Amino acid sequence: MIGCCLKAKHSAMADSSSAAMLAPQSTGLSEVLDRSFYELVKRPTFDLVESLIISLANCYDRAAGESGLAEFRAQCQEHPLHRLVLECPFTRRAFEKPRGYAGDAVMLDYIYRPTIESLSDAGRQIFSATTSVSSAQSIAWRRDHLGTEIAKTVDDQANPKILSVASGHLRELDVVRELTSKRGVSIDALDLDADSLNEAVNSYPDFNIHPINKSITHLLKCRSRATYDLIYSAGLFDYLSIKVGSALLKKLLELLKPDGRLIVGNYATDNFGRGYMEGMMDWSLLYRDETDMTDLIRNAETSREYRTYRDTPMSSISKFRKDGAD
Repeated sequence: MIGCCLKAKHSAMADSSSAAMLAPQSTGLSEVLDRSFYELVKRPTFDLVESLIISLANCYDRAAGESGLAEFRAQCQEHPLHRLVLECPFTRRAFEKPRGYAGDAVMLDYIYRPTIESLSDAGRQIFSATTSVSSAQSIAWRRDHLGTEIAKTVDDQANPKILSVASGHLRELDVVRELTSKRGVSIDALDLDADSLNEAVNSYPDFNIHPINKSITHLLKCRSRATYDLIYSAGLFDYLSIKVGSALLKKLLELLKPDGRLIVGNYATDNFGRGYMEGMMDWSLLYRDETDMTDLIRNAETSREYRTYRDTPMSSISKFRKDGAD
């Protein structure tokens, strides 16, 4: 079984009907930035930040439709509001990219393992909103979902072998610890970030983790076949073109045992935070809906069965399976 997931995003109204009312779709970007800056300086609140996120999503959609995302980013990052939102450590780390890319494992730990920092009033409200709205909840759901799949594999099979691609800190193992006491599993963790691999190994000494400090090129050149019981990649495909993504998907299928499962994730096109991520965090992703994921799968030329669904409550996920299992 292969699972391809488009990570969860609430609709704007599902997140906060009151916030949505503050963010009319017709508002222009300049007005959104000016109004949000004035209101957040005057009295920062969670609802104001959420209203900003909703408004920027609408502005992002218009800019994307007009091939104007470069101008959208520039206008957001040149506005005084940008300096204010950088008082949020989650936003700041994405924008500054200390490890060379946004969305690194340290940044995701702000969602998985939030810590209290000394922040300004605005920074605290922005941090609270950006790490708890539905686009962030989707990241937490992904961890829980993968942890459940790993625990199921460990409980159902003797000495299973698992591959995590772009493994990060492997925080899904926190969930595995809660679900099963079994540790008879071998986990190959592939990540280009050596610091993330070190953190994973040090955080989970009770698991048999084999760190592989290499890029996906290592996998694409790999000649092994039918090796793993479970393969997953939660946060990589958002960065890959359809050509590279399909090639990697095909290779991962070759590395999968006949009755194994593969799960890959991708933010959906209606990702709640898409405008804020692009404009304020400088975090650019390749969003895909169910049709896009199906195209990715077809280009991989697989004969495996699959299904596409969305994570709770509104994200899309696709699963392939050969054995008829869920």
